[in-house]
Amino acid sequence: MTDKSDFNCEVCGLEIKNATLPVIHNCESRGLGDTVAKVTKAFGVKPCGKCKQRQAKLNELVPYKR
Repeated sequence: MTDKSDFNCEVCGLEIKNATLPVIHNCESRGLGDTVAKVTKAFGVKPCGKCKQRQAKLNELVPYKR
């Protein structure tokens, strides 16, 4: 039996309806904040409002140039 749910990437905004979990999705980080968010999420830390503010600020301070 497979578990299905909607998937929304908090980094790039990708939306997948009725996805088979777990979803393996590798979007590109815009900056250090996105990388920190991915790592903390991998360790099971759930983001809060302050986390999202820090993520945005870190992305602004340390962007990854392409």
